[in-house]
Formats: sequence, C-alpha cells, structure tokens
Amino acid sequence: MTRIAQRDQQLRPTPLQCLTHLADGLETVDVARELDIKLRTFHSHMNHVRRTFGPGSYASWLHRAYLTRQIPLPKAVAAPIAFTRQELRLWTALAIRPDLLAVAAAAGLTRPRARGAIRDLAEKAKARTEPHLIKLGHAYRLLPGPTED
Repeated sequence: MTRIAQRDQQLRPTPLQCLTHLADGLETVDVARELDIKLRTFHSHMNHVRRTFGPGSYASWLHRAYLTRQIPLPKAVAAPIAFTRQELRLWTALAIRPDLLAVAAAAGLTRPRARGAIRDLAEKAKARTEPHLIKLGHAYRLLPGPTED
C-alpha cells in the first residue's frame, strides 16, 4: 500500500475509539454510552469509517484498521480450542468481505447458513460480537495481519 493510499485511509481519533470499543465486544449503544456520545453521533462516526474504508461491516472495518496499523493488534495468545479449516475460512471471510452475502459466497455457504455459522463460530470462540470475533482472530494470529514495510 502506498503512502498516499495509507494517508487517504486515516481515521480520526473518535471513530478509532468506536472501533476499539466494538472490538472489545461492546454493542453500539454501549459504545455510545462509554464515549458519552449520543447513538446518532456514534453512527456519524461510523459513517466516517465507511467513507474512509468503503462499504463494509463493523467487523471488516476493524480488520482494516488493524491492517493499516491504526489500531494496534491485540496481544498474541494461544487459541484455547482448535478451529476447523471451514471455520477459519469463514472467519477470514468475515474479516475481509464487506457484507453477509460476500462472506457467505467466500465461505461456500448460503446466506442463512452463513449467519448461523458465524453465530456458532462466535459462540465457540467466546466472542460477544462479530468485531470481538475479529479481535480474537487477530489475538490468536488466525487472521492475516499487517505486512511488514
């Protein structure tokens, strides 16, 4: 990624705080409460993320923030349980694909099955939300991380 592309993808501090709290497993209303902002303001900050990173989900935007080093990777820890190849494929798709339809296609699932599989994966990984699942995937070093410059 060029310096210009990296500069064009820089998020402001509050949207980064929003993503960081989402990564910790907080729901949107809890993030707003934690930052002492209105829910409408939270959504405004997430619109900034969408304009900066393009279409996506909270999970894929968090992954992008890790890849662009705007949020530090979580400390590496060993995964407490083994994950199947299909679960890893789904996990990666959730991190890099913009929406459920694209996640399902990348994982070779129908949209309803993908939704259930994501829920099952989150439960197995002990993730509270999809962004929290992405944080755990990075902590376990199961998801692709930033490349060395």
